[in-house]
Amino acid sequence: MTGTYRELSGDIQDKLKANLSAQRYKHILGVEETALTIASYYNLSPEKLSLAALLHDFAKYYTVQELMDYCHEENIPLDPIETDNHGLLHGKVARSIASKVYHIHDQDILNAITSHTTGRPDMSDYEKVLYVADYCDPSRNLPSSASIIEMAKTNLSKAVFQVVSEKLTYVIRCGKTIHPRSLEVYNRYLSPNFSDPTDPIDSY
Repeated sequence: MTGTYRELSGDIQDKLKANLSAQRYKHILGVEETALTIASYYNLSPEKLSLAALLHDFAKYYTVQELMDYCHEENIPLDPIETDNHGLLHGKVARSIASKVYHIHDQDILNAITSHTTGRPDMSDYEKVLYVADYCDPSRNLPSSASIIEMAKTNLSKAVFQVVSEKLTYVIRCGKTIHPRSLEVYNRYLSPNFSDPTDPIDSY
């Protein structure tokens, strides 16, 4: 990572404001704020989460063809569902941009950017926080957001399970294809034998 956190954050925000809609930019700032709120209850770097939040939708302004071309040019592997569901591509592209353009090589940041779409079974706390924050951004006006954020303050894994459950319900209702990673996340955190040692409080 080159430059100070403040310089890098400023550069990214300038690029976002120039290329994204006002609503998308508002969403990104909402995700950042929500992620920092949750992170304050854990021993996590606010700078890392801030950068991950700012970059997670960086490629949202790319057209479908631009996303596909970028993945091809940079040899980013895509599975058949990602190839058909272009809404899943922007996380992988944003990760690549974070690394190649902004010289960010911290795996906590890069993995959080990649995982914010489908999640993955063994997410780090950074990934969990961004996954939850992306869903619970206040601008989405989801009725469950406040309760999920409160849950995340004491148990990240249970908040992840609530988010993936609601996401899957929506995808099924819309008749869309479910990515296997999302099902793996659901099964991983559904298991009654699952215990996450990173969760400091188990209040449920």
